[in-house]
Amino acid sequence: MRIAFFTDTYLPDVNGISYSIHLLREALEKKGHEVYVFAPSSRTVKMQNTDSRIIYFSSASFKRNPDFRIAIFPFVRAIEKVRSLGIEIIHNHAIGTMALAALRCKEKLKVNALTTFHHLHYLNDSDFRREVVANYIKWLYSHFGIKTTTSTFSSKKLFELGISSEVIPNPIDYSFFSKRRAKRRVYDFIYAGSLQSSKNLKLLIESARNIRNVVKKDLNFVIVGAGEEKNHLEDLSFVKGVSDYFLWFGLISRNKLAELFWKTKTFLYTSSLDSFSLSLIEAMASGVVPVVPENSFAKDFVKEGENGFVWRDDLDFYRKAVESLNVDNRFRKNAIESAKQFDIKRVVLEYEKIYETLSKK
Repeated sequence: MRIAFFTDTYLPDVNGISYSIHLLREALEKKGHEVYVFAPSSRTVKMQNTDSRIIYFSSASFKRNPDFRIAIFPFVRAIEKVRSLGIEIIHNHAIGTMALAALRCKEKLKVNALTTFHHLHYLNDSDFRREVVANYIKWLYSHFGIKTTTSTFSSKKLFELGISSEVIPNPIDYSFFSKRRAKRRVYDFIYAGSLQSSKNLKLLIESARNIRNVVKKDLNFVIVGAGEEKNHLEDLSFVKGVSDYFLWFGLISRNKLAELFWKTKTFLYTSSLDSFSLSLIEAMASGVVPVVPENSFAKDFVKEGENGFVWRDDLDFYRKAVESLNVDNRFRKNAIESAKQFDIKRVVLEYEKIYETLSKK
């Protein structure tokens, strides 16, 4: 089948959505499908692109989150490309103008289509902005027969808007991350992901001294990623007197990330606004014990006392963080096993079934 992915973000952007879409594309192509990616990009990326199956569109970036761009009037070119490529299935992953372009192609060219919801954080703004976004999503998704989302948590949020959806998680490269890369876990804690206010990372920094006081030994917190909150978080660590505890790695390669996971004991996850976290699952595949909020997507597969810890409030967070440092190897084996359900080899089969169903309509 010839499949077109419409997305607001794609490589070389560094985020979980772009990488999971890339993984799905690779897996589908290995199965003999042709997958084309329609995405916004900077002028530089567009000029340097040598992949004929990536169609980049001129765009403007968001100041708060430059990895997510808004394509500038992509409609005419998108229609021309979908028509000329003979696209049989449109799979929309976007919410901005690329989503509108996907919808326009679907309706004008009568192409079968589905949409996947990745963007739960947009529904957690102020009341007014939330209402505007919610109404837009309800309108947009009413035009797609098949809707999927990445977790039960986000599916419930969509259901509150009157939108029914099937849960298919974002995939990870399980074989890559589950391969042992270190003999000892020399780092205590890690967070990997974007450094945005929605991630609630101030809780991690504000809890560091309490954790240290209970453990009564030097600790290290590895922070991997970039974002608008980085300088604020670094400043906060100085104000709280815990800057010596933190190691800021910035953006790193996938190989380096896997190596860090295998050298770390615990992944501290503090957000209740995400529909998914690729890095959390990748860490579990590497035997890292997760500590996650009760009100989050991770509650479905992180089981207290089995493969990780679930915290209820700020006080419980640092208690569970302390507890996670003293687990037996059973926790790590269970975490690795739990991550198998997100393996790209499984996820690609679920999407293939949907594509086959759509192609018969």
